[in-house]
Amino acid sequence: MKKTIAMLLAAVMLCGCLAGCGGTKDDTVMTVNGTEISYDEYMTWLGSAVSDIKSIYSTYSGTDVDWDGNFLFDESITNAEWCIKHANENLTKLHSVESKAKELGVTVTDEQKEDLEDEIEELRSTYATGDDTEASFKDFLAGYNYTQDSYRTQRNLNYLYYNVFAELYGEQGERLDEAKVLDYAEKNDYVTSAHILIKTTRDVADEDGKTTTEELSEAEKAEKLAQAQELADELKAIDDNEKRWERFKELMDEYSEDPGKESFPNGYCFTTNTMVEIYDTTSRELAEYEVSDPVESTHGYHVIMRLPMTSSDLVSYTNGYQQSIVPLSYVAAPSYYDTDVSGWAKDATVKYTSLYEKVDFSQYLTDDGFNFVSYADYCHSGDSD
Repeated sequence: MKKTIAMLLAAVMLCGCLAGCGGTKDDTVMTVNGTEISYDEYMTWLGSAVSDIKSIYSTYSGTDVDWDGNFLFDESITNAEWCIKHANENLTKLHSVESKAKELGVTVTDEQKEDLEDEIEELRSTYATGDDTEASFKDFLAGYNYTQDSYRTQRNLNYLYYNVFAELYGEQGERLDEAKVLDYAEKNDYVTSAHILIKTTRDVADEDGKTTTEELSEAEKAEKLAQAQELADELKAIDDNEKRWERFKELMDEYSEDPGKESFPNGYCFTTNTMVEIYDTTSRELAEYEVSDPVESTHGYHVIMRLPMTSSDLVSYTNGYQQSIVPLSYVAAPSYYDTDVSGWAKDATVKYTSLYEKVDFSQYLTDDGFNFVSYADYCHSGDSD
């Protein structure tokens, strides 16, 4: 369950208090296009920036982060300054999307609101323990750099982020212009092809029922190669591209031993380093509708046909912990959406309050990572005087 909630809280990352801790409500640290961003919301994103920079150093240098040292890829700023800048930029982008949502008339749906409240209650029932359930729930959320209000704010912003995307591009990117999808595919080395796989291995079950794979004999492999060559020769003899493709699909249904053919009935759309090398290389060498001679991989003999690419071609797509099959448009559209969001953020009006100028946010960056302090706790710490 701990891993599940960590995934949930990580996924949502892409309470009024009194001014001066004493008079009118004023926990705002910055505004984006007039929308107020609270201290607690800011702290959530600062914590996210700390997590990001620690991951960067772990990946590229294998060292801990020296907050006073220069950032690994930009010597003009310190690591602490990078985190603050990163938090500011991410908040600006997210709230620029909120502004665009208002412009488009896009809102959080009633179903999404209900889902959020159910989600919070599920978290509460699972993690609010002991005699003081409110305190334990507060501590639980603080462990992920949230207050209950900032968690609710973040989830609603994430809903808006998705809803604006769906409004502009469609849930599967289907509203994105075909030419833009194909331009994205070309720039990212995508290609589409189908194949007939004649396997050169067999599955063998032992006495315990455990299945292993063994190579066919050389004589059996020769028969498989002859069969694959016969199929290739038949296809190559067809002059009309459409008729060749129709016959290819018939032969693929009848002879191909690829376990993925049901999920990808019209071939694979893929980019570099995602398929077996010989399959990738051969696909790229073919002209559209051209058929290859059999090529061998560890899976067997492949007879491959290169296909023209369309925005509806299916792609195997991994998003975080989940792998799914989506149209190419779904993969391409976020790239254009990111460009949109960056443009909205660039044009946004960002202002910082006296509270932002007053708080030394770098004090929360520690050798252990990040020390989350809510605005309520900040007010009671004496630092707000």
